Amino acid sequence: MAVSSDGDRWYLLGASPEIRSQLESFPCLHPRGPRHTPIEAIFLANGDLDHTLGLLSLREWSRVTVYATEAVRDAFCHDNALNRALQRFEGHSRWMALMPGTTIELPDGLNVQPIAVPGKPPLYAAQADPGRPGWNVGLKFTHAGRSVGFFPSVARIDENLQAALERLDLLLFDGTLWSDTELIDLGLANVTGQQMAHMSVGGNSGSLQRLQTAGIARRVYIHINNTNPMLREDSLEAASVRSAGWIIGEDGQEFEV
Repeated sequence: MAVSSDGDRWYLLGASPEIRSQLESFPCLHPRGPRHTPIEAIFLANGDLDHTLGLLSLREWSRVTVYATEAVRDAFCHDNALNRALQRFEGHSRWMALMPGTTIELPDGLNVQPIAVPGKPPLYAAQADPGRPGWNVGLKFTHAGRSVGFFPSVARIDENLQAALERLDLLLFDGTLWSDTELIDLGLANVTGQQMAHMSVGGNSGSLQRLQTAGIARRVYIHINNTNPMLREDSLEAASVRSAGWIIGEDGQEFEV
């Protein structure tokens, strides 16, 4: 995901392992001269590898600014020899704090509010304290009276999150799994969605039902696992999602708010 208020300066929401092909596929993110990048900063919603591994694929001589919670920064930077690729010289990488309850004012008029979301440490931080705050956040972007919510990993919807989702103009929400035991039922893993910090889309307690009455103008499921049956256009799951007013996210989609 990438966000911009002026089409000139861009902010990446996560840095996936496919970051190179993603940047190449979107001309607005191409360099406009030697050592230039339109990417102003990268925001990390959590420390999982599918959100962070792309940091190590960026050009080693390009400066980078990364916004992350203290917990995510510690997990990614400490005892990680590969992180030296982002420390080539003094000030090469700049880590800025994401603190729920605060607002970050970006130079182009965008405001960003980190929202605490129930989650867990990344798998590579097995020794980390799971009770430490900051393992998972969502991001609420506002500009000129419009708002966009980015919540790619949500274990459950608590009161704090429910309030943050009200009256958004666009919501990009965790659509990883249709059911909690999806991976187990398919014989692909022995963990539930909840153990992975992803709530289900379907079911009485799933996000499709929980967010049915929220005052959100447009809703898009993102971060969808390839096992989720709603990816099949002719499935009952896809039909129920569309009938509820949701969009099933696809690569290359653009939204103007």
